[in-house]
Amino acid sequence: IHSGEKPFTSKICQKRYTLQGELTRHMRTHSGEKPYTCKICEKGFARQKHFTKLMRTHSGETPYTCKICGKGFTLKGNLTKHVIIHSGLKPFTCVICKKGFSQQAALIRHIRNHTRVRHYTCNICKKGFSEQSNLIVHMRIHSGEKPYTRKICEKGFTRQSNLTTHIRVLHGSVSAKV
Repeated sequence: IHSGEKPFTSKICQKRYTLQGELTRHMRTHSGEKPYTCKICEKGFARQKHFTKLMRTHSGETPYTCKICGKGFTLKGNLTKHVIIHSGLKPFTCVICKKGFSQQAALIRHIRNHTRVRHYTCNICKKGFSEQSNLIVHMRIHSGEKPYTRKICEKGFTRQSNLTTHIRVLHGSVSAKV
């Protein structure tokens, strides 16, 4: 492993890996195999970590919590990216207006505001969105769907972040049982 040797090779694309498990995961991209399937929504995944993330979305579990603001995250990497917000550093700058951002994803979303491109349109009210995820959340207004529910008080939310805020403000803890 430490020698840099990659003895495991894909017979389809010749990509090389250090570990057999890495090759096994990679081969699923060729076969389309998705051995991890959610019993709630029936969505399948090739990688266990993506399946685990979905299950945390269904349960509302956020095991990684920011020590500064209490915001919870389903993945450790997302917490790591979030903590930069509190540092005051803004290494990502808009080339159009020079506004700075602590996260690259925020800069990308911001740039879409300059272009005003709205590729995603609500088929009910015709409101346009630059990101598909925002359209999906918007559609919950029309459907009444609230997939994020606090089991203790049975209050439902259209967004995970709203559930997390509710738990923190009204129940005093993000890590408390959903």
